[in-house]
Amino acid sequence: MNRPKLLNYRACRIALMSLSSLSLASGCASISGPGSWFSGSSANGGLASTLSNTGQGVTGQVKSMGTTMSNAMVKAKNIVTSPFAPSTDKGDPTSLSNLPDSLGPEIWVTNGQLYESQSKYAKAQENYAKALTIEPTNQAALLSMARLHVRQQQYAEAEQMFDKALAGNPQADVYNELASVLQKQGRMAEAQSAVQQAIAAEPSSQRFRNNLAGMLVASGRSDEAVQQLSQVFPPAIASYNVAYLHFANQDLAGAQQYLQKALQADPNLKEARDLMDKINGSPTAQNAVAAYQTANQIYRTAQAAVTPTTPANNAIYQPPQSPPTQMPSYPQ
Repeated sequence: MNRPKLLNYRACRIALMSLSSLSLASGCASISGPGSWFSGSSANGGLASTLSNTGQGVTGQVKSMGTTMSNAMVKAKNIVTSPFAPSTDKGDPTSLSNLPDSLGPEIWVTNGQLYESQSKYAKAQENYAKALTIEPTNQAALLSMARLHVRQQQYAEAEQMFDKALAGNPQADVYNELASVLQKQGRMAEAQSAVQQAIAAEPSSQRFRNNLAGMLVASGRSDEAVQQLSQVFPPAIASYNVAYLHFANQDLAGAQQYLQKALQADPNLKEARDLMDKINGSPTAQNAVAAYQTANQIYRTAQAAVTPTTPANNAIYQPPQSPPTQMPSYPQ
């Protein structure tokens, strides 16, 4: 920033005194001494001529001095007021006249998130769109727009935004979010594929494994769910988690089945015992367990009649939406 210019009063004073001396000296040089004004006719003629010349000289000097003084005053005014004039220096980053011509996408994303937190979804979407206009591949803008669509249950639009984000920067968390969107649209196979990509990126993630297990249980593949969870949990916890998924889906018989496996692996697992007690104490649960046992017995009898040479000890009854599958053997 330019330093304020200070008025050099001494220089101005010297300049003004010089101008005054110059004007007075020039004017007096054209005027004769007082004695010559009264020296007869010739003197009178000379006096008239002298007075005339003197008048013209004084007039010229006054005009000249007036112009000089006017210029000096303008310069002095400029010196005094220049520090207070608006700066037009383009090199001054603090000048209000030097604001950026356009804002970066991060500003629009932040503004959009503020609107979204206030449930002003239209304004939020408008700001995210402005960020994407500036930078179409901006990850923060793409993900913010995708999550806004999810919040409004606009799953097809959310899927498009997640796909664009993954194309530019594949991330495990984004694959997991995409899997959830696909699941909400009933596209289970694609959802499982997406969450498996998340697991491939972060194999030790318990969250991703739990999400995949939930999809597998919902599609009647509970044994695969246990196998997936066993990669990141002890056997008892893996079976308990699958049991809880069955319980959450109101499949009490399936929940009891996997609780038994959890307690076989760890008889002291408190969570499994508590859930088992809750199921056994419910009349609805008791009816469901009785129905499960009856159906299981019918299935075993039918299997023995069709293939008597094949042992049926490992056959497990599954819910009606999926065919029976073979359970892996567990140590007693």
